[in-house]
Amino acid sequence: MSDNFKFYKTFIDQCKAIDLCIGGNFVLPSLCLIYSGIDAAAWVAYGDIPVKERFVRFVSEFMYKEKPLDPQPIDLYAARCAVLHTMTPDSKLSKNNKAVPVSYAWGTADLEELKKAADTLKPGELSYLHLNDLSLSFRLGLALFVEHSGDNEECKERIKKHYSHLSKEIVSNFNKLNI
Repeated sequence: MSDNFKFYKTFIDQCKAIDLCIGGNFVLPSLCLIYSGIDAAAWVAYGDIPVKERFVRFVSEFMYKEKPLDPQPIDLYAARCAVLHTMTPDSKLSKNNKAVPVSYAWGTADLEELKKAADTLKPGELSYLHLNDLSLSFRLGLALFVEHSGDNEECKERIKKHYSHLSKEIVSNFNKLNI
């Protein structure tokens, strides 16, 4: 089994697990899988720089290039911290007014309805995100990353060290079938 195979298979499996959780209406597990997937992809992309820096950079350079979302990248990082560390909407960054808390919609919920309701209670205090949009942004960002990672020797070394070859075409075809 080649280096890239394990790497790509890991992320294909992660996307399949996210889809299963979203389909089963398991919101927090879906978020945990997405945010940990971003963490892992960001590590492969940028190595051992601080987690916040690499997470925000991956969101900006890959995910938001393909599918921008309402929360700023730092807000998404704060949401990641909140979900992964406490399974609440509150993070240290949001408590210190360095990030805007994220409010989520899922399933058949309408994001505009969520915004309208939440802005009635907390005008301008939240950013909004539909779980399906976050999942799609992650998937598309991951595909963009795979396209651009082939020229980065350090990135290839991290893949070689921690994963084992699946072609870019297989990831692309997987995305085409599941988007």
